[in-house]
Amino acid sequence: MNIVDYIPYGKENAITRAQLCNLTGLKDRVMRKCLEAARKETIILNAQDGKGYYRSDEEYDLRRQLKQNISRGTAILQQNKLILSKLKDIDGQMELEDV
Repeated sequence: MNIVDYIPYGKENAITRAQLCNLTGLKDRVMRKCLEAARKETIILNAQDGKGYYRSDEEYDLRRQLKQNISRGTAILQQNKLILSKLKDIDGQMELEDV
């Protein structure tokens, strides 16, 4: 089963993860893993508005997703910086390679 085959083109046709689970019979945790794997080879967009996943070749959609991904990545890196700082306080001298 290729999960990408279930993901439509166009934001107006977006499909939720719950709908994908119902269509495929997969559990939510498995569906998350399938989406994660598919995103390594296919552009799958998520508008973060609860309407679900879709594919698009439209510049606006791609730029919006890129901006969203950069924002999410930056937030994660900022959190990691705080965590590493705290671990240095706890362990004395910890490097990222020690994790």
